[in-house]
Amino acid sequence: RWEVPSHSHRADVQKLASRAFGRRSCRTLGLSTMPAEIVTIAGTLAAAVIAGVVSYIAGRSMKTHEWKLVQVREEHASRKSTYVSFLAEAQRLVIQASEEKMGSVAKLDRLSHLYAEITVVGGKPVTEAAMQVFDSALVAHVRDQDAADSTEFHSRKQAFLDAVRAELHSLSEA
Repeated sequence: RWEVPSHSHRADVQKLASRAFGRRSCRTLGLSTMPAEIVTIAGTLAAAVIAGVVSYIAGRSMKTHEWKLVQVREEHASRKSTYVSFLAEAQRLVIQASEEKMGSVAKLDRLSHLYAEITVVGGKPVTEAAMQVFDSALVAHVRDQDAADSTEFHSRKQAFLDAVRAELHSLSEA
C-alpha cells in the first residue's frame, strides 16, 4: 500500500507504508513491535497457567473431602468393631454365668479391655450404657440366681445398642 506521510508537507510525494508497530504514531503510544506468534504463545501460556491453578484448587478441595470421608468411614468401622466385640464378650460372660460362677475376675479382662477402649472412643451415652452392660456381666457371676433369666441384662443391652446406633448414625451424617 502506498500512503502519504503525515509528517510531510508535500502531499505529492508518496512512499511505501510502514508496518503498524513501526510507525512513529504507534511508538508515541508505547506500543512495541511484537510478532503475532509471540503474542499467541504468551496468551496460550497464560490460559494454561490459569487453567492449571483452577484445576489444582478444585482437585485439592476434592481430595481433602475424600480424605475426610475415608477417615469417617474408618472411624465408623473401628467403633462398630469395638462395640460388637464388647457386646459379644458381655453376652458370653452372662450366658457362662448361668452354667458356672466365676472363680477369678481374670475372666473379665477382655471385657474390661473392651470397656476401656469404648470409654476412649465412645461418646457419653455409649460409655454410660457400656458401663451398665459391664456391670450386668459382673453381677451375673456374683449373684446366685440364673443370669440367663435376668431381664436386667437385656434392657441394658438394648440401651447400649440404642446409644451405639445413635452415635454411629451421627458419625455417618458428619
